[in-house]
Amino acid sequence: MSELRIFVLLLVALAWLPPPLGAAGVPAPQGFTKPFPNSRHVAVQGVELHVREWRPRGEAPAADRARCPVLLVHALAGSTYSFRHVAPALANAGHRVLAVDLPGYGYSARRPFEGSAADALWSFLEAEAPAEDWCLVGHSMGARVVGQMVADAPSRAAAVAYLSGSPVRERRRNPAMFRAQPLRGIVLALAERRYLHAQGLSEALEDGLGRPPDDEELAAYLEPLRLPNTLPAILDGYASDMGPDRTDPSRLSGVPSLVLWGSRDRWLKPVVGERLASSLPAATWVQVDGAAHSPMETHPDEVIPPMLDLFAKSNEGGAFAGSLNPTAAEPSLR
Repeated sequence: MSELRIFVLLLVALAWLPPPLGAAGVPAPQGFTKPFPNSRHVAVQGVELHVREWRPRGEAPAADRARCPVLLVHALAGSTYSFRHVAPALANAGHRVLAVDLPGYGYSARRPFEGSAADALWSFLEAEAPAEDWCLVGHSMGARVVGQMVADAPSRAAAVAYLSGSPVRERRRNPAMFRAQPLRGIVLALAERRYLHAQGLSEALEDGLGRPPDDEELAAYLEPLRLPNTLPAILDGYASDMGPDRTDPSRLSGVPSLVLWGSRDRWLKPVVGERLASSLPAATWVQVDGAAHSPMETHPDEVIPPMLDLFAKSNEGGAFAGSLNPTAAEPSLR
């Protein structure tokens, strides 16, 4: 398979790629200022971010009030919708939960942060809950974003869950081919023709979910992808990820971590997660049997308990027994 075709597939594959850092700017989309009942837009470094929030119901007891607030960060072509099962469950367990659409995705503006996504998101969280330590969750591309956040400010991360994504970049990419014309125009034209309609996107989602998407899922993913400047924003973000890798394992190892993968992930093989977990002394490895690249969407009952266990242990003052040999010590979940 050619490198060009691989990239076009990745545009909607929810695969492991960097945050979007360069795109033609438009404000929060007209008519989508409140796409969900719990939606709001927040200005972060001059960029209008779409944010959704779930709070614990009623007056929480003291133990619940002490539970870490949670930030959820999505994958390529994903959005806050990707956490539709996980977010309410975490809130019901006593956590305040925030999910964001990164710039260029979902219902956020199609223009970049001035600096790194990690720095911008820490600034956002400090404004939301000053002096709080946060539990971070990243899926695929989002795993790289939250990994950068941990590397930049490990003392502010109570725990981190990497879902089907590694914050440690294993290979370099050449950005020139994605910035140069006419190749850039060809890639965008092919992506639009192939994926910005129901049938093409349905096929891509089926590959990532490990099953056909239902009508609601297809509509929820297709609608924001059709907003103006979305594909150029994704392409520019890919081309911009050529800087120094700031997320080597030594900068991540002190934070209690969960590395969770689907056994049927064809986009990013489980061996990538096994290597990550084995490099982090404070990590637990969980493989979800039968899940593909988006286990939190297809197997939430297997994903939510280990996340809650991770967060509970982080509230106990950091006592955490990770698995140093993920392939041998941790059973798969069914």
